[in-house]
Amino acid sequence: MRLSLERSHEEGDARLTDSRRLDEATAAALLGIDTLWGGDVMNPSGTGRAVVDSWFSDEPMPEEYTHPAAARLRESGGVAAKEPDRAAIDTYLAAVDVKGAIDALWKDGRALGGLRGAFFDGLGECLADLQQAIRFLTGAEQPA
Repeated sequence: MRLSLERSHEEGDARLTDSRRLDEATAAALLGIDTLWGGDVMNPSGTGRAVVDSWFSDEPMPEEYTHPAAARLRESGGVAAKEPDRAAIDTYLAAVDVKGAIDALWKDGRALGGLRGAFFDGLGECLADLQQAIRFLTGAEQPA
């Protein structure tokens, strides 16, 4: 998801900073959950995608996609694989704060209010549910 980083004259840099933070939290949360489910947003055929359909951004891919454990998760099929790579899952979750990204997306997005805030509220709830499913599938004691 790519959100507008338009700057308003009334709010200036504060709005740009808030929007940038929400952009980063959204990318981190979506790519983190996608990676944990074995998805690969950069898969050209689309067959390897789980949650995120595509990456339309001039930004470099964040750590949620580039971390070495992310590649292992994509190769193994993530948490839904017949035999999940538990070491890759644990390494990924220790290095990448997916829960923190979801919490930031939810908090900052809801603060927008209106329809856009409602969208982020729903997205946050959806991602939190996917995170709970990860915990269920892996028997995790720690938050995913």
